[in-house]
Amino acid sequence: MPWLRGLFRRQPLERLLDTELQFHIKEQVRDYIAAGMTPEEAQYVALRRFGGLEQVKEQCRDVRRMRVIEELWQDVRYGLRMLRKNPGFTMVAVLTLALGIGVNSAAFSLVSAVLIRPLPFKAADRLFWITEFYPRSKVSYVLAPYFVGWRQHSQVFEELAAYGSGISPFVNLVIPNGGDPERVSNAAVSANLFSLLDVRPSQGRAFLPEEDRPGAAPVAMLSHALWQRRFGANPAAIGKTVALDGRPFTVVGVLPASFRFPAEVQGEVFTPIGLPSESIWDERTLYLLKVIGRLKPGVSPEQAASDLSAIGKRLMAGYPRGQARIRSGMQVRIMPLHRKLLGEVQPALLVLVVAVGFVLLIACSNVANLQLSRAVSRQREMAVRATLGAGRARLVRQLTVESILLAGIGAGVGLVLANGCMSIFRAISTDALGLSYGLFIDRIVLDWRVLAFAAGTAVVAGVLSALAPALLLSKVDVNESLKHAGSRSTGSQHHQRVRGLLVISELALTLVLLVGWGLLIRSFMRLTDVDPGFRTSNIFTAQIELPDVSYSDSADIAGFFQQLLRKIGEIPAIEFAEATSDLPLMGFFSKVSVRFEGEPHPAAGQAPLVPLRRVSPGYFRAMGIPLIAGRGFTDFDNGRVQVAIVNQSFAETYHPETSVLGKLVYLGRPTPTEIVGIVRDVRHDGLHVGPSPEIFVPYQQDPYALVTLVIRSNLDPKTLRTAIQEQVLSLDKGLAIYNAATLEERLENSLRPRRTNLLLLGIFAALAFSLALIGISGVIAYSVSQRTQEIGVRMALGAQQNDVLALVMSQGARLVLVGLLTGLAMALAFTRILAGQLFGITAHDPVTLVGAAVALGVVALLACYFPARRATKVDPIVALRYE
Repeated sequence: MPWLRGLFRRQPLERLLDTELQFHIKEQVRDYIAAGMTPEEAQYVALRRFGGLEQVKEQCRDVRRMRVIEELWQDVRYGLRMLRKNPGFTMVAVLTLALGIGVNSAAFSLVSAVLIRPLPFKAADRLFWITEFYPRSKVSYVLAPYFVGWRQHSQVFEELAAYGSGISPFVNLVIPNGGDPERVSNAAVSANLFSLLDVRPSQGRAFLPEEDRPGAAPVAMLSHALWQRRFGANPAAIGKTVALDGRPFTVVGVLPASFRFPAEVQGEVFTPIGLPSESIWDERTLYLLKVIGRLKPGVSPEQAASDLSAIGKRLMAGYPRGQARIRSGMQVRIMPLHRKLLGEVQPALLVLVVAVGFVLLIACSNVANLQLSRAVSRQREMAVRATLGAGRARLVRQLTVESILLAGIGAGVGLVLANGCMSIFRAISTDALGLSYGLFIDRIVLDWRVLAFAAGTAVVAGVLSALAPALLLSKVDVNESLKHAGSRSTGSQHHQRVRGLLVISELALTLVLLVGWGLLIRSFMRLTDVDPGFRTSNIFTAQIELPDVSYSDSADIAGFFQQLLRKIGEIPAIEFAEATSDLPLMGFFSKVSVRFEGEPHPAAGQAPLVPLRRVSPGYFRAMGIPLIAGRGFTDFDNGRVQVAIVNQSFAETYHPETSVLGKLVYLGRPTPTEIVGIVRDVRHDGLHVGPSPEIFVPYQQDPYALVTLVIRSNLDPKTLRTAIQEQVLSLDKGLAIYNAATLEERLENSLRPRRTNLLLLGIFAALAFSLALIGISGVIAYSVSQRTQEIGVRMALGAQQNDVLALVMSQGARLVLVGLLTGLAMALAFTRILAGQLFGITAHDPVTLVGAAVALGVVALLACYFPARRATKVDPIVALRYE
């Protein structure tokens, strides 16, 4: 019954029991004592007899809780007083922790927005992206007849919706009496897409089911941004008619400002697809769609894929024979919509999280070192508290509370820093992570999740910072501490070892970040040294697409671009005015099957597919792509004789032993095409992607409604853009150029994600580097202050300044060496997460590993040199009196 004895010493019985029960228990206790029981036994038996034992136990628990709260409050007040008494220490520690907590909170806001928070749609966890993957061509899409069949027959989805676009996801918008035409992004959607996402218009209404049928009256919905920009946010825009690629559409609704279209390109104009109610195969259904569906509860993606595959097989029996060949090996793929939208951002986010986590650990190590610096001066304080009855747990708690208070203040300052970092993350997340979706970027904000994370991080940082100092200070020898009060040597060896371990960890973590940064730098340098295969200076590019309403005939398309290029070429200071269907760095629009004359017909789905690019005759000269063999295109290559030019990779891949010139090749057509020239390879998909086989045909031979203009000129790009737009309007008042940029800008944009990742990791590496140098410099300075008397004795006995310098530097060198070796081992493990972002080097590149270690080692030794140099200036007489 020790608990009862202790309780009655602290709390009289009268405070624990009501009055009537007290009277009976006291009477009974007297009787039991008279019978020979001890007072404690008598109280226990009496309480048990009259039912007061449970009441006393509950009161005991309440008393303990109150004591803990009271003691904790005392610790908080005492900790605040101690921090106020040491403003220098408090300011440095707070700023250090604010740095670590701030960048981590900002990084968490990005991770939360991208990975943790669900999409802002109804039942987002059951929204799935559905597509058909064709292994032969490595493309994914859903043909409209299959989508209609899925919607009719599938029993595993609550709802299926789709969206698509034409050749490109843009249309020419013309508003009557509303200024020049504008090229805006558009999406043709099924009428139920917005109800599937639970999105309601802010103005007007959504599409009606009958408007999503062939032949229905053309209607459109506008994004909130377009409504504001072109209509001045006027509600009267509802009911007005606008022209989209020459077709009149009635505006029926405006989407809310918060809506973000879950696609690669944010839609500004939405129109119904206009699919029939039944799955049929004709010109009305030749759409390539992207499908979103909400699974029924309890249905797995595997079950859904199997159901849709079975429906597709039944539908294929009634479709043209060519479909069986095209769909050979087709796979239905289903993945969560959230994961589909993210793309490949997880590796970049992982690098970011690791980097900011290392910064926080280094900050905690530095604060722990600061607290250890105060440890000696507080040994007497801890000894006095222990003498007065404070146990080790109480001392640890006191020091931990002080550290958590520091971290809490640091978190408050860090949130201000985090808010600024979030603005930077919002600005660069598209470039660094490939996020083109506003629905992610808009959610990088300082919300309750970030506040909760910052609070939790502050507690963790406080505990980590206090752990080593608390354990050392709480394990105090009372007699020795009181006997040597004020002595600098008491406990210094233990403290110095712990401080050394902290510095080693800082150096190791810093080296990992430096190695990662070095790998990105070397990779980026290798990438920028790559020859793209084309000229980039003084080349302006812009896209233009002809609507099929006005340009349905190939001759009309060819005639328009022939006139446009001639008119642009007449502008003064323009050297070349050419066109292509596929500009380097912008991806391919089409591929064709390849079969050389005399070769057997390949099995269904086995013919190789090669990117096909349509170019004007002077395209290669304008782009600076040299002709290696044969001839280039001329104005006479107009389709009467089918000709083509191939690149080096094509020639080496398909005819490595003989010349490919003069060979006849079938490019998915019944008539053969003669190869008349070979040009140099171009890195079409980016500098990091090697060249692949390509085929070029004259634009007049195979006209295409979407082209990219290639203009070589010394004119200012803005002036040139205006001049080109004027020439376009002179031919068609309803057309606008778009996606205009110089080729140098396009090349820079292709490198921007890597450059941004390099910048971010460089900033974090610099922060870690600075903190680590401060840490090791502080350790050596602290060691010198502790060994002042020893250094004085050595010098009094004849030690020279160089001897003292070597003594101190050797201590720093040992720490640096161990830290670098530990860091190299960690780097070999952690840098593997960068492998996918490197070009031309491996994640274990020896030059980078050695270079980073040497650089950090040299600078760290320099940081040790200055306090070591001060040690050589010690006056032996003053040092001997120091204690």
